[in-house]
Amino acid sequence: MNYEIDPNTLEEYLNRPSTQFVDVRSPSEFSTATIPGAVNIPLFSDEEREMIGYTYVQKSTSEAKRLGVSMVSRRLPDIYARIEALMTIYDDVILFCSRGGMRSCTLFELLRALKLPIKRLKGGYKGYRHFILNHLDALTLSYNYIVLWGMTGTGKTQLLMRLKDEGYNVLDLEGLANHRGSLLGHIGLGTQPTQKHFESLIYDALHSMPEGPVFVESESRKIGSVSLPQGLVTAMAESPYIEVTDTLEHRVERLLLTYPKDHDAIKKALELMSPYIGKAPVSRLFNALDNNDYAMIATYLIENYYDRNYKRALKPFEFTVSSSDENTAVAALTAYASQLKSAL
Repeated sequence: MNYEIDPNTLEEYLNRPSTQFVDVRSPSEFSTATIPGAVNIPLFSDEEREMIGYTYVQKSTSEAKRLGVSMVSRRLPDIYARIEALMTIYDDVILFCSRGGMRSCTLFELLRALKLPIKRLKGGYKGYRHFILNHLDALTLSYNYIVLWGMTGTGKTQLLMRLKDEGYNVLDLEGLANHRGSLLGHIGLGTQPTQKHFESLIYDALHSMPEGPVFVESESRKIGSVSLPQGLVTAMAESPYIEVTDTLEHRVERLLLTYPKDHDAIKKALELMSPYIGKAPVSRLFNALDNNDYAMIATYLIENYYDRNYKRALKPFEFTVSSSDENTAVAALTAYASQLKSAL
């Protein structure tokens, strides 16, 4: 049995319930980007890693190694116990570090000597990253998409969630990006993934999907701080578009339900809109905010910012659905997906 995994064979391990990746890098490295689903069992804390690096540069390689051995030896019993527990659950437990170097190699050799059938990813996270870069565009281009296009607040995300609940393939780009795709899109959602991790999440989501059309919401090239992969941009542009509409009243209601009423965060977002809608309107919106008149803010932004800046689809729509009647809209979309799948 081969216990050292070549990055080029990663596809058979990714998104497999019987596989668990273990990231032995420091917590800050793990939080920046990792293999989706990996658990972090760090050999060194961030501070320890910095100390070892300093010793390596300022003193010597041998002294840095001795320092590393001293630091990791204290937590080896816990590391062993955690990995041993994982191996009772998963068929394949695969270690990786940054480049497949000393951290993962040392732990791999130790655990193998202790008769644990552990595996190691050659090249580490860097090898995984090369795999994603080499395969992501091909994967995105291999699917057929149905793109939902509609103005802000028309309920596209809700339709996607209904379709997902009914078993249809859905690529929720805003969910993966942890951003709603506008200047107010970050409110209440916390930190976005890095570009590297966003691309990994897209690969992971598509890789797990069965054959058949994939529903996706029309997006700008950028969603907050992250960008869509070029292959996906190309594939979506060549896909059929469905228009989603609804009344202004319903759109306002959705925005009020979707966005947290975070006074400070909304105020900062409105300040960023000032160059686009003018200082006087922003001042009126500030007054509405101070009076908790969120309906006025949502209505004004829909009519005077979002709708005016929304780029229409560059191609004709296949048909239009109204999310005022969600059941009818979902029925029309699923019927179209079945028709498209039969034609493939």
